[in-house]
Amino acid sequence: MHILCVGINHSTAPLTIRERFAFDSNFKPALNESLAGLIVLSTCNRVELYAASHVKNFSPLDELLAKHGGISQLELSQYIYHYADEAAAGHLMHVAAGLDSVVLGEPQILGQITRALESALAENTSTPLLTKLFQKAIHAGKRARSETGIARSPMSIAGVAVRLASENLPHLPSMQVTVLGAGETASLVVGALRQRGVENLQVLNRTLGHAEELAGFWGGSARPLSDLPVALQSSDLVLSSVQSHQPIVHTQAVASAMQSRPQRALTLIDVAVPRNIEPEAAHIPNVFLHNMDTLQSYLKHSVASRQNEQPHAEKILNEELNEFREYLRTYQILPTITALYERAEGIRASELEKSLKRMTNLNGEEQAKVEAMSRAIVRKILHAPTSHLRKSERAVEYARILNELFEL
Repeated sequence: MHILCVGINHSTAPLTIRERFAFDSNFKPALNESLAGLIVLSTCNRVELYAASHVKNFSPLDELLAKHGGISQLELSQYIYHYADEAAAGHLMHVAAGLDSVVLGEPQILGQITRALESALAENTSTPLLTKLFQKAIHAGKRARSETGIARSPMSIAGVAVRLASENLPHLPSMQVTVLGAGETASLVVGALRQRGVENLQVLNRTLGHAEELAGFWGGSARPLSDLPVALQSSDLVLSSVQSHQPIVHTQAVASAMQSRPQRALTLIDVAVPRNIEPEAAHIPNVFLHNMDTLQSYLKHSVASRQNEQPHAEKILNEELNEFREYLRTYQILPTITALYERAEGIRASELEKSLKRMTNLNGEEQAKVEAMSRAIVRKILHAPTSHLRKSERAVEYARILNELFEL
């Protein structure tokens, strides 16, 4: 059984491509016959498919991802990456530790990996091997955060967005700020805004009750998302994080709002993937639009202290990967060892039965002793080769040879 990983992320694909591949929580994969299991990890900055496969063939996963994104496999090949077995495990551990994030060491990814596993278990699309992989990656990510400074002064995309806003808007605490959405990222945005001293804060959301809950916790006001046109007219800063496959802030709506306030600037920060704000809004006079690509570029100048902790985190991940490598090797050769013992046991039982039919002078106790001796002989003969197989660096190769020699 192989572990396969295919994906795209912020390093390999621009936002215009990434937003086409976002999976929603209702996605239920149809498994190809070569795939024993599948876990989907979909975040703002990556979409990755992890599969347990009977063969080392990425084509079914490439096809699934291309079909979901509505592009050809040829076009997808410009942006996609592939990992198999130990490399796939190492990659997921790096992701879990935040070493492969836009924000080095960012905290949200660990929860997203946990939820991806929980979803797969609920949908019965995981396997023991994939479950073990994700559990190990989550453990590795937690160790990297607790034993190094990689997550010191934890910063999420939400925190980066608010920092960018504060640097560009020196009077931010006294400005009118609107947050669109009431999910996890929006909650982080609101909290970061309050920490920056923002007083005039409102939350807009499709479900008003969720907006009221978030705004009430932080002392802001809540309104339904249908009040967006009014919010655009009155706000100095709008940060949007709504899960939607279509833009919710349209260029025409922004243009209409600016007609009543042509000299008052409006800053829009879109932290959603797919994007919430139509990119053409950036062409409207006195409107300043930032999105995930902007934040990624901004971050390049803000991670020096965390980068110093990266070697320490890498050491921890190597330790965890070595442990998983041992598990993986045992997992891959265990069917061969089991089949070898079953083949030997079958031969032993068959030959013993024939012999006992000829040895009519033995009583029941004596027959039991002969059977015990035959079992001991099988165990002793197989002990040395199977022990060596478990310890060998070439275990998988040897297992393949055993399968051929003994027709297992």
